[in-house]
Amino acid sequence: MDTKSFPSRINSYLVLIPQHLGDVLRLFVALTLFATAACTENKTINQTNPPVSQAGGQTRTSDPDGWGGGSTGDGGGGQGVYCSAAVADARLKDRLIVRDVYEAEFNYKMPMTGHELGPAGTTEVVPESYEFLIKTLSRYYGPMMFFEKVGKLGYWQDFVKAISYIPQGVQLKPSQDANSPMALPTGCELVQIAYWSEASGSQTEGVLFVDQASWKKLDQFNKVALLAHEHFFKRARMAGAKNSDYVREKLGKLFSVEGLPAMFQDWAPSKDPKVKGLLPESSKGFKVCQGIDHSRRGNIVLYQYQDKSERQTLVWSNVRAGDKEMRPFESVFQRIENNFELYNEYAAVTDYLYGRGKAKGVEEKDKLGVSFFDKDLNLTQTGKSILELGESIPGPSFLTFTSEGSISLVNPIYGYVPPEKREILPRETLLNRIYTGALEAFLDNPEKEKVLERTQALQALSVLDKEIDEGQKSGVYPTGFPKWAAAVQGFEKAGLKLSDFERSYLYNLVPTGLYVIKYGYYTYKDVNAVLGRDGFVEMTKPIDELVSVSIDDKKFSYFMTCYSYQQVYYSITHSQAATPQQKEQ
Repeated sequence: MDTKSFPSRINSYLVLIPQHLGDVLRLFVALTLFATAACTENKTINQTNPPVSQAGGQTRTSDPDGWGGGSTGDGGGGQGVYCSAAVADARLKDRLIVRDVYEAEFNYKMPMTGHELGPAGTTEVVPESYEFLIKTLSRYYGPMMFFEKVGKLGYWQDFVKAISYIPQGVQLKPSQDANSPMALPTGCELVQIAYWSEASGSQTEGVLFVDQASWKKLDQFNKVALLAHEHFFKRARMAGAKNSDYVREKLGKLFSVEGLPAMFQDWAPSKDPKVKGLLPESSKGFKVCQGIDHSRRGNIVLYQYQDKSERQTLVWSNVRAGDKEMRPFESVFQRIENNFELYNEYAAVTDYLYGRGKAKGVEEKDKLGVSFFDKDLNLTQTGKSILELGESIPGPSFLTFTSEGSISLVNPIYGYVPPEKREILPRETLLNRIYTGALEAFLDNPEKEKVLERTQALQALSVLDKEIDEGQKSGVYPTGFPKWAAAVQGFEKAGLKLSDFERSYLYNLVPTGLYVIKYGYYTYKDVNAVLGRDGFVEMTKPIDELVSVSIDDKKFSYFMTCYSYQQVYYSITHSQAATPQQKEQ
């Protein structure tokens, strides 16, 4: 969900300390944080009777701090369950298993994926393991993986490179981020594998310290499970999580055979092998939009597509508002049936996002084709229905770790002024807008600029001005405006390509509009013919923000930038394509 590139650029949470300073600083921080635990193992056990373990066994091992406390007074860290070779269960013998995986597989009886990956005994994460991790995340993210940094091999490689292994003889401080006790088989114990230091004076995003001996005991599956835990628990803490229970549950399900429910419901992937399922089969109504609030800290992503049942589905993800943020591995969606009461209203508003987001190359087939206005800029029935909704159209609710928020589409025609009450803009403003429109028709893309320079277009407009002035002085209307027409024809003969609308606009609307407005006798109809809504005082109050989020009695507004099916297709198939910005995570 980084600037102007959608896929996002890799900005790791882990910033490498400069080489020479790094060794000294890492050692100092590690010794400071862990000295109290360096000589003796913390075996504090809460005396309350633990729940019965579904894994069986007689030894109750709580979290290292007792019951975990349910609070991250520190940066949190990753734990594992180590079982000796004497354990009866062959699946556990002499193995270190990341806690997320252990709880899912042995406490909740979920079959796991990834067991075919390589064995323990190395610090290296092999390419096949990275590939497995990205593929596993793809089962949840679907097409959003193209826009998420966790879908990039380089992100995870940099993540591993930034790990700081603790000095030999220093023991990791037990984390206090788990709120669920465990009962383990005899011969098994909890082990602190990794620990985030987010203390003041360490790096901006903190330092991930890892016990190298424990890291080597992890097989390849559990190595990538630990990496996922550290990344997503970091995100969860940023969203307000006070313990790791939520993330461990989600990751356990993610790595299970069943997996997490996919973010995209009833997704019908394109059969085009170039896009690798990252686009839907139908482009109708397709939109990818990112919202940024005025502080540039808030963020929201909207993804719209036609699903297998030809319903329009809106997926909202990566919501960040103020200091609150949507929980990781969650999104909210709306399915809009064709017979749904607000179908046309939603369709018209999301189509409107394209124009406000200045997306280019949007073909009509990408849109749902429901308009607010008819050709004379009067409200359609859909427009009238939207106007009755007031300031906004209700959307879905979402959860942070401490609050519930709601999303709504801002009504872009709230405050609409009907045609009979519209005020025509001042005469000089009208003239300037006609001149500007003519220049845009001549020069609105680089291909036209290769044929026609701005000075040539201005000279042609001066010819038209003179032709109009002469006609008004003589009292003879210059039918067909022959001098102006000759200038435009000269440009076309030189290679200037104009659309049918541009030809009609330049040959007819520009000269007739200028004539009547310069003459001073013009009607509402004259202005509407040449300038449309641009010739009048705003029909609606200007709205830049088209999505709002309400949370904790506060409202956050987002300006949306949207991208079409064609743009996303190009960005997928051309690595250097300009694409939307994805939020920092």
